[in-house]
Amino acid sequence: MRLPPPTLPFFGDAFSLVLFHDMGNVFANASDAWASALRIRQPDRDTCKNPTVPAKPDQPPPGPVTSTGWQGECSFNYFSHAIGAGLRYHTPAGPIRLDFSYNLNTPIFPVIYNYSNPTAPPTVGEASHFNFFFSLGQTF
Repeated sequence: MRLPPPTLPFFGDAFSLVLFHDMGNVFANASDAWASALRIRQPDRDTCKNPTVPAKPDQPPPGPVTSTGWQGECSFNYFSHAIGAGLRYHTPAGPIRLDFSYNLNTPIFPVIYNYSNPTAPPTVGEASHFNFFFSLGQTF
């Protein structure tokens, strides 16, 4: 939602504010997108918390093999949602955009091998809730 620009001293109406909701994901198979269209939470999160660890780093993870290769046991077949606000500065070459967002349902993922510390035990990682984006030009 683009809000009308306020008139500011020195800048005029070059600044504007936007509010947004963003959703999406990247799927290993196109058919997974339709099956996940109404899913808003990561399925089987416990599988991601307790991964089956291969004996060696160069072995494939347990789990299904798809058109893109070995997938592992952890499923990411859901739509991630974020809400946010952005600031636009309109220039003759296009807008300069600053966006801040909060991810409502971040994924967790197993970190089976830490290559900077190979003896470290497996851990669970989680994507950040807060995100910052800087871009030039229109979105589409």
